[in-house]
Amino acid sequence: MGKVYLIITCCIDNKIGYIHPDRRKQEYFLGISNCLNLVRDKNIIPIIVENSKESSSYLDVFNCDKVYTNDNEFIHREEYIEHKGSNELRDIKKVIEKYEINDDDMIIKFTGRYMLFQDDFFKCVLDNTDKECFQRTFNVCNYNQDVIDIVMGLFAIKAKYLKQFEYNSSTKGCEEEFKTFIIDNIKKDDIMEIEKLYLRVILGDMNKVVDV
Repeated sequence: MGKVYLIITCCIDNKIGYIHPDRRKQEYFLGISNCLNLVRDKNIIPIIVENSKESSSYLDVFNCDKVYTNDNEFIHREEYIEHKGSNELRDIKKVIEKYEINDDDMIIKFTGRYMLFQDDFFKCVLDNTDKECFQRTFNVCNYNQDVIDIVMGLFAIKAKYLKQFEYNSSTKGCEEEFKTFIIDNIKKDDIMEIEKLYLRVILGDMNKVVDV
């Protein structure tokens, strides 16, 4: 396996869901601080990407690279299959392009507002270099494990798949569409299913948390 990157996705000025800037700032400080502490001594390259600021924000206090985009300016229109997952994917692809991340490099994606309690997931990725994808199958809204959904708050996948993937369905949620892409493009033996992420998901539109 090549390099391992940790891309921490952020959107300070969210336009959909629960709008509460002060609480959101606190969530980012807690979530990112904890995540960076868990990855500090590991051979993983952390990068923060934020999509609603020009070139600077309160995230600058964190000791890692930052990438700022304007992807939050995209309007969420169903006819163009636009949603927050689309903007997040644009952000990730811009990081891949800027850092010239190779196809076989592993990308760990973490949602900056969430809280990660243990470093088990990072250890698992580093200890299983033969795998192409690491995922937790779960629907965080319905508390359902028997669905075609992936926890988007924390997963890992080879960069080549993120380069290929595009949202193109107006009927599926982003979690289901990404999980379907994984099933269709990666051999089952190359996918590691994670039983527990030790991740607290913060559902912004419902103002509740789910531990997965």
